[in-house]
Amino acid sequence: MIPFWRKAEVYTGYSIQRFNEARDVLEAAKIKHDYRIVNHEGSQSASTSRSRTGSGHIKSEYANLYTIYVHEKDFEEARRLLEGRRSI
Repeated sequence: MIPFWRKAEVYTGYSIQRFNEARDVLEAAKIKHDYRIVNHEGSQSASTSRSRTGSGHIKSEYANLYTIYVHEKDFEEARRLLEGRRSI
């Protein structure tokens, strides 16, 4: 795990395919990374109104926000690798 004060964000997006491609590129280059997935549909807890009423206004392709972090010392190399892949 990378300490939060040493992390640099190299990818943020809503596409699971691009997220997986970016992780594959980083893994192939042996660049350690962490990731975070934020679900915008809300908690499944019964205590929230959204969990009771649903999130019909959120398009399914925007339900999850994917973010990939690398150690700050690897940021430039990771960014270069990911920018070289136009699809990411």
